[in-house]
Amino acid sequence: MASSPIPISAPDVRLVLQTPRLELVAATLALIEAEVAGAEHLAALLKAEVETWPPPGNDENSLRWTLEKLQAHPKNAAFHVWYVILAEQERRTLIRIGGFQRASG
Repeated sequence: MASSPIPISAPDVRLVLQTPRLELVAATLALIEAEVAGAEHLAALLKAEVETWPPPGNDENSLRWTLEKLQAHPKNAAFHVWYVILAEQERRTLIRIGGFQRASG
């Protein structure tokens, strides 16, 4: 992926699930656009460190697929990709992604 800046959608409401050690954040259009721009942009929006990115299985094709789905249906964010952040004390680290291939219904 290119690391040059691209126009990023306005910040939007995030769907977040939390446990004592993990935070799951639904990928929104703004987050996916940041990831397309480069891991450092994604890390800044998530306020998390990124050690190795992208994780296995998250290649350019899957990223483009998610981008297209969210551009067409931004309200379906919870039905696609979720970012997994490990939260330990004061440190937040983006560790992987998970998700679904299609929205319900």
